[in-house]
Amino acid sequence: MVVDDDPLIAMSMEAIIGVHGYSVVVCDNGADALYAYIEAPQDLVITDARMPKLGGVELTRELLKRNPLLPVIIISGYSDIVADKGWEKVIILQKPVDGRKLMTSIGKLLSVP
Repeated sequence: MVVDDDPLIAMSMEAIIGVHGYSVVVCDNGADALYAYIEAPQDLVITDARMPKLGGVELTRELLKRNPLLPVIIISGYSDIVADKGWEKVIILQKPVDGRKLMTSIGKLLSVP
Protein backbone atom coordinates (compact mmCIF):
# COMPACT_ATOMS: atom_id res chain seq x y z
CA MET A 1 0.00 0.00 0.00
CA VAL A 2 1.26 3.47 -0.92
CA VAL A 3 -0.17 6.42 1.01
CA ASP A 4 0.64 9.95 -0.18
CA ASP A 5 -1.44 13.08 -0.63
CA ASP A 6 0.63 14.11 -3.66
CA PRO A 7 -0.79 12.17 -6.63
CA LEU A 8 2.42 12.47 -8.67
CA ILE A 9 4.52 10.93 -5.90
CA ALA A 10 1.94 8.19 -5.30
CA MET A 11 1.80 7.32 -9.01
CA SER A 12 5.58 7.34 -9.27
CA MET A 13 5.98 4.95 -6.32
CA GLU A 14 3.18 2.75 -7.67
CA ALA A 15 4.98 2.51 -11.02
CA ILE A 16 8.38 1.76 -9.46
CA ILE A 17 6.98 -0.92 -7.17
CA GLY A 18 4.62 -2.36 -9.78
CA VAL A 19 7.39 -2.89 -12.32
CA HIS A 20 9.02 -5.20 -9.76
CA GLY A 21 5.94 -7.40 -9.71
CA TYR A 22 4.16 -6.11 -6.61
CA SER A 23 0.46 -5.22 -6.52
CA VAL A 24 -0.09 -1.74 -5.13
CA VAL A 25 -3.10 -0.17 -3.44
CA VAL A 26 -2.89 3.65 -3.42
CA CYS A 27 -4.58 5.93 -0.87
CA ASP A 28 -4.32 9.71 -0.75
CA ASN A 29 -4.59 10.13 3.03
CA GLY A 30 -3.99 8.21 6.21
CA ALA A 31 -7.65 7.94 7.22
CA ASP A 32 -8.58 6.22 3.95
CA ALA A 33 -5.49 4.02 4.20
CA LEU A 34 -6.43 2.86 7.70
CA TYR A 35 -9.93 1.97 6.51
CA ALA A 36 -8.54 0.19 3.43
CA TYR A 37 -6.08 -1.78 5.58
CA ILE A 38 -8.84 -2.87 7.98
CA GLU A 39 -10.91 -4.05 5.01
CA ALA A 40 -8.00 -5.79 3.24
CA PRO A 41 -4.71 -6.06 5.20
CA GLN A 42 -1.58 -5.45 3.17
CA ASP A 43 1.91 -6.96 3.40
CA LEU A 44 3.68 -3.57 3.52
CA VAL A 45 2.71 0.08 3.88
CA ILE A 46 4.66 3.01 2.46
CA THR A 47 3.43 6.33 3.75
CA ASP A 48 4.26 10.00 3.57
CA ALA A 49 4.95 11.36 7.05
CA ARG A 50 2.77 14.45 6.85
CA MET A 51 -0.67 14.40 5.28
CA PRO A 52 -4.09 15.85 6.00
CA LYS A 53 -6.67 13.87 8.02
CA LEU A 54 -4.16 11.36 9.45
CA GLY A 55 -0.41 11.68 9.05
CA GLY A 56 1.94 8.81 8.33
CA VAL A 57 3.36 8.53 11.85
CA GLU A 58 -0.14 8.40 13.34
CA LEU A 59 -1.23 5.95 10.64
CA THR A 60 1.76 3.75 11.50
CA ARG A 61 0.80 3.76 15.18
CA GLU A 62 -2.75 2.69 14.34
CA LEU A 63 -1.63 0.00 11.90
CA LEU A 64 0.89 -1.44 14.34
CA LYS A 65 -1.81 -1.72 17.00
CA ARG A 66 -3.52 -4.12 14.60
CA ASN A 67 -0.37 -5.87 13.38
CA PRO A 68 2.79 -5.17 15.42
CA LEU A 69 5.01 -6.85 12.81
CA LEU A 70 3.64 -4.98 9.79
CA PRO A 71 6.51 -3.64 7.66
CA VAL A 72 6.18 0.13 7.18
CA ILE A 73 8.27 2.69 5.31
CA ILE A 74 7.70 6.29 6.36
CA ILE A 75 8.96 8.85 3.84
CA SER A 76 9.56 12.38 5.04
CA GLY A 77 11.03 15.64 3.91
CA TYR A 78 11.58 16.51 7.56
CA SER A 79 14.49 15.29 9.68
CA ASP A 80 12.52 15.21 12.95
CA ILE A 81 10.58 12.02 12.15
CA VAL A 82 11.66 9.13 14.39
CA ALA A 83 10.27 5.64 14.89
CA ASP A 84 8.63 4.84 18.21
CA LYS A 85 10.39 2.37 20.48
CA GLY A 86 9.31 -1.14 19.65
CA TRP A 87 8.75 -0.46 15.96
CA GLU A 88 10.73 -3.44 14.72
CA LYS A 89 9.92 -3.33 11.02
CA VAL A 90 9.75 0.40 10.33
CA ILE A 91 12.20 2.21 8.08
CA ILE A 92 12.26 5.99 7.77
CA LEU A 93 13.54 7.38 4.48
CA GLN A 94 14.27 11.03 3.74
CA LYS A 95 12.89 12.68 0.60
CA PRO A 96 13.74 12.58 -2.18
CA VAL A 97 13.88 8.77 -2.34
CA ASP A 98 15.21 7.15 -5.49
CA GLY A 99 13.72 3.93 -6.82
CA ARG A 100 16.71 1.76 -5.93
CA LYS A 101 16.70 2.86 -2.30
CA LEU A 102 12.95 2.32 -2.09
CA MET A 103 13.19 -1.19 -3.55
CA THR A 104 16.17 -2.05 -1.32
CA SER A 105 14.14 -1.01 1.73
CA ILE A 106 11.14 -3.04 0.54
CA GLY A 107 13.38 -6.07 0.00
CA LYS A 108 14.91 -5.69 3.44
CA LEU A 109 11.52 -5.47 5.16
CA LEU A 110 10.05 -8.36 3.19
CA SER A 111 13.32 -10.35 3.32
CA VAL A 112 13.53 -10.45 -0.46
CA PRO A 113 17.06 -10.57 -1.94
